[in-house]
Amino acid sequence: MKLADGGRHWVPYVGPVQLSFAGRHSFGGAFVMGDEVLIGAIALQDLDLIVVPALETVTVHPDRPGVARGFAYSPRTLSGPFP
Repeated sequence: MKLADGGRHWVPYVGPVQLSFAGRHSFGGAFVMGDEVLIGAIALQDLDLIVVPALETVTVHPDRPGVARGFAYSPRTLSGPFP
């Protein structure tokens, strides 16, 4: 794994893990670094969370505080080399 500071580390990847935050739940994977667990941007998107850098925290998306929202596409709406 390459960290934001440029350091590279081999760390275990675990999953599936249940991710829960503010009454929202999802499943995903995580990297384990000692006693810390790192999740990625896709996990945050699944839970419809945002990072607030000034407060160094994570919170629910302010436009959708009551429910997480995502997009699902039918294969028919995708363009590309599909039958």
